[in-house]
Amino acid sequence: MNFKQSHSGRIFIRAITKNHFSFPIIVLAGVAMIILLLINVKIDVIQTYTVIVNSDNTITLDGQFPPKSTTQKTMDIYLYTDKNMAIHKISGSISSNLTNATVITFLSTDSKLENFMQIHKGGQINADIAVRQISLLERLFSR
Repeated sequence: MNFKQSHSGRIFIRAITKNHFSFPIIVLAGVAMIILLLINVKIDVIQTYTVIVNSDNTITLDGQFPPKSTTQKTMDIYLYTDKNMAIHKISGSISSNLTNATVITFLSTDSKLENFMQIHKGGQINADIAVRQISLLERLFSR
């Protein structure tokens, strides 16, 4: 079968096959782009904490919160009792940093979260908090 080739396709094939260095240059450019993307993509390092639900819109974290994260104004916190059931995402800020505990105040709530907090008031639940960010390349080679 004869397929009609485009003019630009013929020029590209000639340029690739004429010079022995053109194909490795294209491969190296692709590898360099992948490495740059791995360096520039940032992911969160999540730490799981056990927290106590208070009566108002706060949770108390047992122990001190990591010092690097205390400079953040707001942070995303994921609350759950069982990851297979439901995970509630909230925005929170550190309202006070006590000697043996850290109090985090909710900035936004919805009806599902309020029901979840009423059920678990005074009890312990799990909270996933982003402690820091690392590049995807660092994550690949850290294990």
